[in-house]
Formats: sequence, C-alpha cells, structure tokens
Amino acid sequence: MVLNTFRSHWGEEVVVKGLPILSNQWYEIQIVVTDDGYKVFVNRNYVQTLAHRLPKSAAKYLIVSGDTRVLNIENKEGPQTFTSF
Repeated sequence: MVLNTFRSHWGEEVVVKGLPILSNQWYEIQIVVTDDGYKVFVNRNYVQTLAHRLPKSAAKYLIVSGDTRVLNIENKEGPQTFTSF
C-alpha cells in the first residue's frame, strides 16, 4: 500500500509493507481522520498514520489502483470507535 498527497504534484510516498492482505481474499480498509493525520486500518488492525500535509478540509479524493476491486466506500462523520489504536 502506498500513501501519498497530491498538490499540483505527488509528494513523498509512504510505503506500507507487510499488510495482512492475501491474494484473492476479501479485506477491509478503514481510514480515520484525526488531528494527527489519517490513521489506516486493515481488517480492523492499525497499520500506519499519514500526517496531514494539507488542511483536513482539502482532502477530496481517494484513488484506488492496481489489481483490486472495490465493493463499497462509505464516508462517515462523527466519532468512530476502534479498539486497535
């Protein structure tokens, strides 16, 4: 997984290795926006925080590429509860 920011050009990539994702298996990715940045969870397990590089309100897009299929995308507001922090 690669995390990045685009502001007229791509920023420095944050590469996340060793993800608990198996080929041809379902998985869930959650991105929780906090004051510290974007906390990324895979199958409810915390994997990485990407610090804010732009104001939170400037985030408008999510790009998914590669050999994957997206089943559902939800945008939820308000407090979220996670036990993996």
